[in-house]
Amino acid sequence: MSATRNSTKIACLLALTLLAGCPDDKVDSSAFANGSGSDSSVTADTTGDNDGGTTPTDVSDAVTSPDTSEVKDTSSSPKDTFAGDAGKADTSPTDAGPPDTGPKTWPLALYAGGSATCFRKTDGTAVCWGRNAVGQTGTGAGATKLSKPMAIAGISQIARIGLAEQHGCAVHGSGKVSCWGDSFHGQIGNGVKHVEHLVPVATKVEGTAFEVSANVYSSAALSEKGVWGWGNNTGDKFQAGNYTSKPTPLLVKPPADASPALEVCVGDHHMCVLGKNKKVYCWGSNEWGELGHGTIVTSGAFVAAAEVKALPQVDHLACGSWHSCAWIQGGKAYCWGKNLNGQLGNGGIANIAAAVQVIGLDQVSLVAPSRQNSCAIANGGKVYCWGKNDVGQTTTKPTSKEVPTPTEVPLPTKMVSVAAGSYHGCAATTGGDVYCWGGNNHGQHGNGTTTDNPKPTKVLF
Repeated sequence: MSATRNSTKIACLLALTLLAGCPDDKVDSSAFANGSGSDSSVTADTTGDNDGGTTPTDVSDAVTSPDTSEVKDTSSSPKDTFAGDAGKADTSPTDAGPPDTGPKTWPLALYAGGSATCFRKTDGTAVCWGRNAVGQTGTGAGATKLSKPMAIAGISQIARIGLAEQHGCAVHGSGKVSCWGDSFHGQIGNGVKHVEHLVPVATKVEGTAFEVSANVYSSAALSEKGVWGWGNNTGDKFQAGNYTSKPTPLLVKPPADASPALEVCVGDHHMCVLGKNKKVYCWGSNEWGELGHGTIVTSGAFVAAAEVKALPQVDHLACGSWHSCAWIQGGKAYCWGKNLNGQLGNGGIANIAAAVQVIGLDQVSLVAPSRQNSCAIANGGKVYCWGKNDVGQTTTKPTSKEVPTPTEVPLPTKMVSVAAGSYHGCAATTGGDVYCWGGNNHGQHGNGTTTDNPKPTKVLF
């Protein structure tokens, strides 16, 4: 990402131009991702293993107690399962609209969520591979897993991707937003629940969009008209006054100090924005300290937006499922929230409700937080990962013990993009080669196999 990205966004918003006229220099993730899972990547251009109307009008819905239990990720199971009966799969053509437009050359960008990965190429097209039990690759393929890359159906120019455990979303080159995969909680954003969409369908996000994020059963976007959220509303992160799922995108109001927001990311129970003042603000539930407010609220009750404590002014932001990270482009990285697997990278495993610096990283160009681990590009194009390591997603030697400090991934050259899934990681070179490592039972390595391998192997395009 260039140092001028945020100022460029403001200029583009003021001019109300299409995204095609705005430089797209962010390394796409989850995480952001990626998160992470989560929407957990971009190009160092993150992770990762988410009703009605444009205003929060659903206050008539009964307020129920939030589900504060951790969502069980089934992506490591040999049997593909998902929440609820998703109904008949929708394989109809993608949304109609103006043709996608964009720059002649797009930055390479990786995104991961759960056990799937997507890769945007320099021509603006994207391919995906890995778990596809509910259509989360967006390729239209009926197979439950893809061990080699396939193109996302019907989108010729992709500016951003948000990838979660069971769904994905993309900002087109024209600035519209489409989503695909499972919609049990309405995370597709087309006003409908309980339908699988094997190919992208149009959301009801209004205005020209330039950011999208997906995590667990939730989605978020940033357009010229504001911050949008839809899907599972655990923690009331969409500020609707209840915890009911929202299948139609709602306008979410960030603090005045953060307006206009420059970046947005969504976690399982929380949302965060990067404001024009280069400060980060988060809201939602806070049982793991994921809001970074300096306290933990174990009840899971809604907590209003406030600035993340102990965090300096930063350039970029990414959400994992229950932790988040931010970084200074070319400088340091910071994370906060859940840390039981060492995913904050500070050397410990205690949850932390304020930002802490990730150990040993400098010259950071991208951070990709996921569900229980994180990865980053730093120190001159090297890739580092930390956190859970049961299948080698963090180091080349799998272990049941967490890895709470960044460990370099042995890759053949400098990398420009990285993404972290729930059980795997991937990184891309400037030449477009992609390497993946860790869990591979759903074909996450994209090399035609389904055998776990802690050592990076090249994706076969």
